[in-house]
Amino acid sequence: MKKTFTLLNSVAFICLLFSFSANAQIVVGNSNDSGAGSFREAVANSTAGGTITFGILTNIATITLQSPVVIDKNLTITGNGIILTRFSGDGDTRMLTINNATVSLSGISFTDGSSPDVGGAIAAMGSNLTINNCVISNSEALGAAAAQGGGGIFAMGGMLNITNSTISGNEATGTSGSGGGILLGTGGMLEITGTTISNNSANRAGGGIEGNSGAGTMITLTNVTITGNETASNPGNGGGVHITGAGNTTITDGLVNNNEASAEGGGLWNGTGTMTITGTTITGNTAGGDLADQGGGGIYNLNGGTLNITGATISNNIADGTLGSGGGILNDVGSMLTVTNSTISGNSAVRAGGGVEDNSLTSTIIFNDVQLTNNTVTGPPGNGGGLHITGGGSATLTDCTVSGNSAVQGGGLWNATGTLTLNNVDVNDNTADGDAATDGGGGIYNVSGTLVINDSSITNNTATGTLGSGGGIFSAAGSATINDTPITGNSANRAGGGIETVAGTYVINDADISNNDVDGGAGTPNPGNGGGVHISGVSTFTINEGNVNDNDARREGGGLWNQTGSTMTVSRVTINNNTASGA
Repeated sequence: MKKTFTLLNSVAFICLLFSFSANAQIVVGNSNDSGAGSFREAVANSTAGGTITFGILTNIATITLQSPVVIDKNLTITGNGIILTRFSGDGDTRMLTINNATVSLSGISFTDGSSPDVGGAIAAMGSNLTINNCVISNSEALGAAAAQGGGGIFAMGGMLNITNSTISGNEATGTSGSGGGILLGTGGMLEITGTTISNNSANRAGGGIEGNSGAGTMITLTNVTITGNETASNPGNGGGVHITGAGNTTITDGLVNNNEASAEGGGLWNGTGTMTITGTTITGNTAGGDLADQGGGGIYNLNGGTLNITGATISNNIADGTLGSGGGILNDVGSMLTVTNSTISGNSAVRAGGGVEDNSLTSTIIFNDVQLTNNTVTGPPGNGGGLHITGGGSATLTDCTVSGNSAVQGGGLWNATGTLTLNNVDVNDNTADGDAATDGGGGIYNVSGTLVINDSSITNNTATGTLGSGGGIFSAAGSATINDTPITGNSANRAGGGIETVAGTYVINDADISNNDVDGGAGTPNPGNGGGVHISGVSTFTINEGNVNDNDARREGGGLWNQTGSTMTVSRVTINNNTASGA
């Protein structure tokens, strides 16, 4: 019995020893490219599940590799600040190629790598790769196809998880190279936390990150800084992040700033998937596309995409192309946009939509508790300083402030043929500076759409152009229903200090049209008529209950001015203390 017990103990000891050896730690002993004690040999000799460390080698040590180190087994590699780089005379050499393995990297700097196709520093295929406290810098991928690139990292299939790291100065230099910092290929998943992605570049798209992983995949960015990245001109989309196709993206508590795209989406570019942005600042980004449907200095949302923004600040972004639109956000054809509890401020565009350009045509964008302030449009045609709605797209704004915006037409809001609904929205201190008689609408400009305004205020807006009309609202056609909304303190040069209409049907219930004025000189073309309301064309205009008080016109109709052929109906309305100088 004693011999049996001893034999069993011996077997157990041998098994334990084997288990320990199978997962043993290998220590890299020198900085040689290959041979005994080298990193390359450590990888080759390690067993699955093993650990590689660098012993006394620290961040003063650099290992120069003449060819990639290939990892095809599960490993943990702890670098203690070691630097892996490419031998300068050795052409296109990345540092690591990882195939079908689960690998953890920490405390390593990868620099000056190069690849003829993908992954200048690291390429991981079918692998789960974790990168912690690492630096990936100054590497390049030369692949010419749109699905190639990843100047710093390329990952296809599996999961790429990056924490507390820096990815900087990498390039995707091929003709259509994508993902200057990171290229996530087909079927991949990406999660990044507490990391800086800076000063990377790509020719096609995704200066910082290109997500090309496809439908059903997820990119999650938490507390990530994406700054100073850029794309060139082929086509040049998504300076910071570009999501191709239907992959989904979540960005939380991040900073996206000072990125640049030559065409669309200076900061972020979303494809046909869902992008959710929470608690993130998007500022100082630029999109340079020259076409009317290009721009989106901060964010571009492609046709069919869904963009949800909560608790974010989108500020000081620019769409500066010849007809660039959407300084803060451009929402493209058929896309969905919802913005909640956010600030869109200080953005600018050349053509339209200093803050937001909605080009969705058939969708309804939704703003809840949004501050849309101090956005501008700088060039022709120059419409919609805060928000511009192209075509039949519609918008609903609830509990919002639209203030301090400026444009040629529609300093605050510009609506084409869709429905613009305002619920408890304060439209104040916006400016329209267009000089033509058809310009104006300091607060709101309506081409031929439908306005529905409830429990809001339209105050202190101005149409400052030579013949600018409709200090508060200019409506060329269409219809408006305005309920319990003060229209006060607005001014225009030509006509309609409060409201200017040319054609259409308008109903105002519980009106407060007061303290508006028109400053025009005597005679045509800027007569100075209609301090409160001016009807230029053939319209049907009804006011049910309320007040028209203390308005002023330089020439005619201090309170109300009605054109021949139009029908104005005023019921249970006090019209008091209005003035017309008749000069």
